Amino acid sequence: MIETIHSLNLLFPHWDRQTNRLLAADDQHFHRIGPFEGPRTLDLLEFEYWRDRLFELYEEVYRSPPVSWAQLWRDRRNPQQFWTFWIALIILALTMISTIATVIQAWATVQALYG
Repeated sequence: MIETIHSLNLLFPHWDRQTNRLLAADDQHFHRIGPFEGPRTLDLLEFEYWRDRLFELYEEVYRSPPVSWAQLWRDRRNPQQFWTFWIALIILALTMISTIATVIQAWATVQALYG
């Protein structure tokens, strides 16, 4: 039972406001059950019964790539990949603007020569 409460505390941290709102909306109050505070662990090897399920959940959440622009914007799991993507996107946008400006400038130069 204690490991189950620790697992729920790991999955639904009691200090997070969004988690508390979600649990209150679903009328879930497992945080109020007994004094199971104890040390909070992030080491899955300390979970005897729920280890495999927690590891599957970890794999699903932390190993899967972002699937939308909003997830990509908030995804900070790999800072190097995050910044490389966004810097490359900014460079692409600036390159496109530069190319358009160059075409307009070339057109204006040709117009000035023959106009």
